[in-house]
Amino acid sequence: MSTQPTLMPFAENTAGAYAASSRRALHHGHAQATQRHAHPSRRDLWRLGAMSALGAVGIAGAGGMGAPAAQAAGTTTRIGPITGPGLTTAFRMEATDLGIPVRCPDGRVLYIFGDTFERAGVGLGNAGFWRSPTGLYTDGSHPRDGIRFTGAVGGETAQQMLPYEHNANGLGTKIPSDVIEVDGILYLYVWNSGTEGFGTLKGTEVWSSKDNGATWQPTRANFPADAWGGIMHNMTWAKHADGFTYMFCSKYRSGDLHLFRIKTENLWDAAAYEPWGWTPEKGWAWGQPPSPVLHGRFGEMCLRELDGRYLLTFFDPEAYNIRAIVMDAPWSDLTVLDQTTLLNGGAWGAESDTSVAQLYGSYVVPGSTLGDLHLVVSQWNTTDGAKDTPYHAMHFRFQGVL
Repeated sequence: MSTQPTLMPFAENTAGAYAASSRRALHHGHAQATQRHAHPSRRDLWRLGAMSALGAVGIAGAGGMGAPAAQAAGTTTRIGPITGPGLTTAFRMEATDLGIPVRCPDGRVLYIFGDTFERAGVGLGNAGFWRSPTGLYTDGSHPRDGIRFTGAVGGETAQQMLPYEHNANGLGTKIPSDVIEVDGILYLYVWNSGTEGFGTLKGTEVWSSKDNGATWQPTRANFPADAWGGIMHNMTWAKHADGFTYMFCSKYRSGDLHLFRIKTENLWDAAAYEPWGWTPEKGWAWGQPPSPVLHGRFGEMCLRELDGRYLLTFFDPEAYNIRAIVMDAPWSDLTVLDQTTLLNGGAWGAESDTSVAQLYGSYVVPGSTLGDLHLVVSQWNTTDGAKDTPYHAMHFRFQGVL
């Protein structure tokens, strides 16, 4: 009888009351969060990356699973913020995070942001005009020329892209996870956070847009919070020439990485999402209950095809860094592939091009190559007295790093 592999490597492609106080904990330490809240706030959850991982160096994931992470060679340049006072004030959004980019059918690039506020800071009390998700456009120029926004979803003011009310009927906010373009249609995957605390999953859903992101309609791809044990919480996806879109997913910052595939023309249909899993009877196969393809804890992540290969970038809340894996295909065995540390978490007052205080996110900008990679990285200062500033998205460039 066959036995299940310890790490369950992916062997082959078989082809067959949420407000400011509830947004902070990931940056302040899990222990503090659980002492204060049965359901930790977002601020508590956010502190996890800044405090509980300060002593972690050079690990490749929870328990050291996967190949050891190498510190990046090459040149890393912190270009600077792309949102914040003076940069996105005109769109009434001085405070926001994430910034997931996608090239629209008309050639512009749409950046989709998470919880957004009019003034610098976080929360309705001191920042006001809460929206999520929001979107800003660039003219599609190459990121080496900088990221400058020329318009917003909603007109002169960046409006909330999806119709719902915050803190109503148990729903706190909707957080974008990833966006993809297929045959002129944009598909946006979002997860719903409950009012009990940030990260309390209330389900996930896919929305579509046929007008470059100006308007969005719900699809039939909706998943309950407990779907496949809650692993469809946090995700990223990319198309492949075999006709499938491959999706990595995990519990948000608290679980192993899993893999699904979807017929690319059926991203709108929940029934088309097919997990990759292992059983003693069949080994690895599509359509079986999902099994981990890489152990660890995965925060925001981004999968993109670059130069004929696939790049996965992700935030590791335990190691307190952002890492990258280059693979030949999404079904590659991730457990044997090298991991490269792109950015390390650092301390306020001691930052550099490669050390960033309270970092998260890591989204690949269209126009990137493996040799000249551009990422959008978020940062949120939740330390005492900082008044939640900065809370913004930044542009980083990595030349000869991968």
